[in-house]
Amino acid sequence: MCNYDPCNNGARVLELFDGAEQAIIIAPFITKKGMQPIVNALPKQAKLTVYTRWRPDEIAAGVSDPSIFFEMNQFASFYLQPRLHAKAYLVPGRGALVGSSNVTAMGLGWHGGSGIELLSATRADDPALGELVRFLDTCCSLATEQIAEEVLRQAQVFGRRRRGYLPVVFSEPAWLPKFAMPKILWRVYIEERDQSVTDLAKPDLDALELPDGMQEAEFQAYIGAALLQGLPGRIAEETKNLSTYQAIRKLEQIASRANIKIGDPENSWRTLCTWLAYFLPDMYRLAAGGRMLYG
Repeated sequence: MCNYDPCNNGARVLELFDGAEQAIIIAPFITKKGMQPIVNALPKQAKLTVYTRWRPDEIAAGVSDPSIFFEMNQFASFYLQPRLHAKAYLVPGRGALVGSSNVTAMGLGWHGGSGIELLSATRADDPALGELVRFLDTCCSLATEQIAEEVLRQAQVFGRRRRGYLPVVFSEPAWLPKFAMPKILWRVYIEERDQSVTDLAKPDLDALELPDGMQEAEFQAYIGAALLQGLPGRIAEETKNLSTYQAIRKLEQIASRANIKIGDPENSWRTLCTWLAYFLPDMYRLAAGGRMLYG
């Protein structure tokens, strides 16, 4: 049994994952140096499920690295939720570790100068952990090569200023945009629109928790990355290239699984599509009349 060393929790993760055929990782920050020892501990045929978040400011700051997706997508599935903060390592039928350690060299103690972290053992069928996984399954988007490439491109907008990562991006994990005119949001953000417009946009601005002082390109990239993850990203990928009727029914199904009540599904879908086409024009576009989302 490994010692409970708060500066070397990685040893316990490796013990848990050693030879496992199936494993789950939940962590907002994941880097190559943090992940590599774990990958080495798993059999080549292992199935790995990863829940994480890819925010361009954090990628630019070096605390997260979506490029690992390209090395691991043959055996690992990545799911994205921009409000994720939980950290857990789970092997079904064997056990789990939950606590504060991200999948980074510092978080797991792969080198000197590591953080002081906690990982506490619990059962693989711990009810709270099971509910967390079920919740993530309903409001995460599935990462793809295109999404990974887009988020890496968005991170370049923030440069390598190492100014630290910004506040958590969503005040609610199941957010969907409500303000129907995304092209006005920048002017609202820099306080160049009147109060009546600001009041209409406020629910979305509050939900996004936009940090102060961004340039317009950073603003565009920040919201674009948010739309690729969580519920917006999941709906986008599952409704693109469908007819309007099919897309709206699919949105209702996704919302129902996430236990979300949507008063006007058609309006919600059209508003989301408008945001996607505006903030992510290289990935999504609207057909004439806005009756189909192409991606």
